[in-house]
Amino acid sequence: MNSSKKMSARALRTRESILVALEKLLANREFEDITIAGIAGEAGVAVGSVYSHFEDRNALLPALLDRRFERIEQRIAELEATGKVEGFALTKEAVPDLKAAVEMMVRAAYQQVQTDRGIIRAMLAYRRIDPDLGAERTLLLAERAIAGLRDRLAAYSDEILVKDVAEAALMAQHFLNLVFLDKALFLSPKNLHELVPGDEVRIQAYAVMLHAYLTTPTD
Repeated sequence: MNSSKKMSARALRTRESILVALEKLLANREFEDITIAGIAGEAGVAVGSVYSHFEDRNALLPALLDRRFERIEQRIAELEATGKVEGFALTKEAVPDLKAAVEMMVRAAYQQVQTDRGIIRAMLAYRRIDPDLGAERTLLLAERAIAGLRDRLAAYSDEILVKDVAEAALMAQHFLNLVFLDKALFLSPKNLHELVPGDEVRIQAYAVMLHAYLTTPTD
């Protein structure tokens, strides 16, 4: 029994090391350019060990999606329990004014993309093959995330001029999901670096945009 448990724990560690290695490789390479041998080398395991956990390279993608979902669930749970995401406080007690709170939201969104960019890029590529991949779980998590953001924004109702706070939360969530997506999609802008604003400039500008939307009266 003890031996069986140890083997199971060892297998779980090996599987985790494989996924960590793949995610590390994805930070600077496209999924299509990564081989099983390359993953095994990065993980420090034999090629056969990878195949013992995953039938082929594409079988790694659902496991990557699960990692992405787990992180999102952890972030939502953190927001619900503490009012923080990625260490950024999103409560009125911690951040009294809406402008500062919006900046924290944008910074949290930026940090999430920085952390998950390899997985995001791989998932977007795989969804071209399987558009319904993880669709139901994605919807459930999105609903929780929007509800959490709605609760954050409701605390600043004296500053928000969009009449429907639920609609404002939906728009804000949509905005935050998109503004840094290019950080995940493009490994290197090459020759375009002078045409791409710096990260801090973008964070400040996007915070201004979102704040302007929230504080502009709607009919």
